[in-house]
Amino acid sequence: MHVLKREYVVWFVYVTLMLLYAIMCKLWLISEAISNPLVCVKGFKPVAKPSSYSIKDLLSTWSSFLSRPQPVSPPLTIVVTWMYAFPSNVSWVIYEAFLPFIGGVLFSVFMLLFMKKVLHDKPRNENLFLLAAFTSGFTYETILLSPWVGIYFKGFRALLPLTLIFLMLTFSKLNDVRSLIAFSMLTGLLLTSLYDIRMILASIVLIFVFTVIYYVLSNSMKISEIYSFNKRLVFALMIIAIVVLILSVVPTMMLISLKASNPFGGIRTLTLSVIVGDYDFVSVLGLPFPLLENMKIAHAISMLLIAFVLGYVLFAKQSRELRQVTLILILVLLVNASIIYNSSPLKVIQQSLVKVTILDINVGVLFRTPKFFVTISYVLLSMLVGLSTYIIASDLKQRRRLKGIIFMALLLSSIVSLAFINVYANNSDISPRWQKASPLPRYYYDVYTVLNDKIDDTLFRILWLPRTGKYSAEKPVWLEGINWGVGEKAFPLRTYFYYDTPMEYIYPFILRLGVEGKTKALSGILTYLGVKYIVVVTDYWNVEQRELAFSIISNLNQSQYFKEVHNNGKLFVFENLQAKKALRLVSTPIIVEGGLQTLADAIEEGLNISNVLTVFADQILPPDIVENSKIIIAHSMSNLEIDFLVQLLYWKKINNATNALIVIPSKYALGIEPDKWHPYYLANPHHAEWEIFYTWSLERKGRYDLDFRHDWGFVGATKEGQKLDIPIKITETGNYIVAIRYLESVQGGEFIVRSNGFPIARVKTLNSSNSLQWFLTKVYMSKGDHILTLENKRGRNAVNIVLLIPENEYEQRMELVRALLHDKTVVLTNNNKSGQKWPHIGSLDEHIIRYRVDGGSYIIHVNASGINFPAYLVIPEQWYPDWSASFNNTMFKDSLSFPSIFITAFEISPEKHNAGIKYLQIKVYSVSNETWRIIFNYEVIACLIIISTVLTLVARRREIYTLF
Repeated sequence: MHVLKREYVVWFVYVTLMLLYAIMCKLWLISEAISNPLVCVKGFKPVAKPSSYSIKDLLSTWSSFLSRPQPVSPPLTIVVTWMYAFPSNVSWVIYEAFLPFIGGVLFSVFMLLFMKKVLHDKPRNENLFLLAAFTSGFTYETILLSPWVGIYFKGFRALLPLTLIFLMLTFSKLNDVRSLIAFSMLTGLLLTSLYDIRMILASIVLIFVFTVIYYVLSNSMKISEIYSFNKRLVFALMIIAIVVLILSVVPTMMLISLKASNPFGGIRTLTLSVIVGDYDFVSVLGLPFPLLENMKIAHAISMLLIAFVLGYVLFAKQSRELRQVTLILILVLLVNASIIYNSSPLKVIQQSLVKVTILDINVGVLFRTPKFFVTISYVLLSMLVGLSTYIIASDLKQRRRLKGIIFMALLLSSIVSLAFINVYANNSDISPRWQKASPLPRYYYDVYTVLNDKIDDTLFRILWLPRTGKYSAEKPVWLEGINWGVGEKAFPLRTYFYYDTPMEYIYPFILRLGVEGKTKALSGILTYLGVKYIVVVTDYWNVEQRELAFSIISNLNQSQYFKEVHNNGKLFVFENLQAKKALRLVSTPIIVEGGLQTLADAIEEGLNISNVLTVFADQILPPDIVENSKIIIAHSMSNLEIDFLVQLLYWKKINNATNALIVIPSKYALGIEPDKWHPYYLANPHHAEWEIFYTWSLERKGRYDLDFRHDWGFVGATKEGQKLDIPIKITETGNYIVAIRYLESVQGGEFIVRSNGFPIARVKTLNSSNSLQWFLTKVYMSKGDHILTLENKRGRNAVNIVLLIPENEYEQRMELVRALLHDKTVVLTNNNKSGQKWPHIGSLDEHIIRYRVDGGSYIIHVNASGINFPAYLVIPEQWYPDWSASFNNTMFKDSLSFPSIFITAFEISPEKHNAGIKYLQIKVYSVSNETWRIIFNYEVIACLIIISTVLTLVARRREIYTLF
């Protein structure tokens, strides 16, 4: 009869208990997931994936259903990636319960290897090693299961111990070159599989800390052995660095080079998205301290407990090596935690990291949140708990002192209490609102069935109004957690996602048109977007939100442009009767000054935009578009002229043909600091919260003309005394015209512009226009370096760009602008004239023979024989800078997608694209998608090479052993 080893039984019992612990903590989720296929926990799938996401979507960075870039899932993150392929309920159970469980078990294995390495030359007690390892793993699992730990990253943190395990194995094989190479390559491979750059950077820091510890423990070697030891250690770290470079850095640079080469996207579109969070002891440790109403008491209790336990550890009569390791870990933990703790003097380190830029990319954004720091803290804290357990238990076993018994009881009781509190916190009402599971109601499925039959294989999209889930007032009655875009992410229906460029900007305006009953403008803009159906959602708990919804329903029912096709009492579906084709070919570009409000006013007055390309004057446009446009719609002639001046100077600046400066203040506002102006980007809206700054403050008063180049963004100030210093360099001495594009609103006030400390402009911003305006002043400036300072005096203020141009050049350029506008029809919408007659613009849609979607790309067949002037292909995808096109397998030359706020459009010119071709087969595709496929294949091949190399080394090593 075979008898199991005692150690195996202990491991089985331990793993079983950890699994039961994870299940008990996540009963709130498992109970809902058993009977509901679509479960909402801050989304239908982890890491912002829609419910329809499957493994085949790995090859795409662009979601065709949502018309937005989606979070990339590298092929290396095998465990997490495959999790996305499961249904919604299964994905969340794996992510929330089983990955933390696996993380805890892996951490126990790592801690066991670490302890054996630390005490490799001392008498050891295997039972105490197991106790220390189990305690560490249990602590790590407890942290990952805590409802206050960042929900999107716990899955990757669960895989982190696996990297550390292979690091320990690498250290243990420094005398075996083949094994050293194999384990180093696997360590690098697992390091890159952590996906998030903050996790990878934190892991690199941990690798450095453990390398230092290992080096300290090796100081007892003979001098003759140190040199060889150092070489092998450096060699191992070099292999890890090379693997990370190949599998992480190189693919990232491939994507960066694409964005940086696009003059309409700009490298600023690479700004990484982060949420500016609170930095406190709770967020650092991720423990369920919010159970206590008084945070200071929680901090005091936790700090006293840690001080008592670690004080005992430091003064215990253990081996010198163990005390050295403990002291190093304590110091690193305290420094790491203090860097982001609000009242710490080391906070300056974190503030300095936030401002770091590399190649004009704000990489400091990685350090604005605690994610980088807490990843380190989780590991160190769990290790210290395990080491404390070992030291106290070892001391207790040797002396059985009362003090040791008390400390062990304190330690174990605190761990057990923490586990109990964690189970309670997860399953009670005190857990955070995002830690709630909400099954999707049946009436949503009914609407999906109706819309799926109507849209079928067309390219039309639907919109959900009002949106759901971003703010508490936007939550339906059934949604207990948070979900940005319930309708959009629930089903594979073509739609637009409101929480990305540019729909974040358009959403409040569309909502306002529906509430105000301007259904003609609403229908026209939605037709332009390729939207055939609107779903009006009424199941909100907030009374004002319900009133908005029913107001829209009432207006749409009375409109000749919409028709109700379905309602189930909760969701109302309307058809946009003007939407005939989702994909269009148009002939004439129309330039709009004054933003969406000006465009809506023009549509209400009779302008039909379905057969034109609509672009906006303050976006940087290709020169051909400016030249080919015959009609300009403007709210202000003076603003239009300055907008065109910026267009002209932008292209002149690229060719080094001007001494003017176009200053983009947002490039100089890298951090979120209370005494400075903040950066706001439309290219990263839901994290920069520009909507709160502008839209919410207006309370539906006046116009809505906020419009600006996406990646330039603006800087904003809400408090008196906030400043921003901008360094500039003047190339020649003389008088300069300073033009400032600022926000004029009902929440405005005043701000001052200074040059080297002297005021050059006082800008009054309080006005009901609610729009971006130009302020001009003249100032004498000498050649050399200067500092422009924006200083907020009162109110909410924002600055988009600042233009400095020599006075003589200003006059010359303005003459060119006026000459350019002379040949165009400029229609002013603020002259209060009714009955405006708009020119009839014919459609070119008959030239489109057929089109289809193939793997996220559009394939369009066009009869080009009748097109003898520039035409523009408009596809129903919200604008993004990396869309491109080719015809007959040849790239379009000098043809770029236009940042026209709504859609993506491409110029088709017989002169540029071979007029002799009668039929064109045009392929429109996302360059990032094509590049990502290359990266995917590149990484898969690289992984196979690494794994094959490791297997070869292992096989070769076994062969050598066999020979001997």
